[in-house]
Amino acid sequence: ISINPFNEFHSLDSVVKKMILSGENYNTIKDKAGLAAFEAAIEMCDGNKQKAAERLGIDVRTVQLGMKKKA
Repeated sequence: ISINPFNEFHSLDSVVKKMILSGENYNTIKDKAGLAAFEAAIEMCDGNKQKAAERLGIDVRTVQLGMKKKA
């Protein structure tokens, strides 16, 4: 059985379109998507930011700084 991983993300397109229609600009959309990725990875890694960063293929400092922007 072949599974297309993008089928799960069909709603991402809808979310981005809604954000554009509501007046969000590229940088805001990018920042919100990054924050969502950080939060999801941290949750998946039981709060471990180092493991979350490894899962995302980025430095842990990037996750820390990204989460700091949220505060």
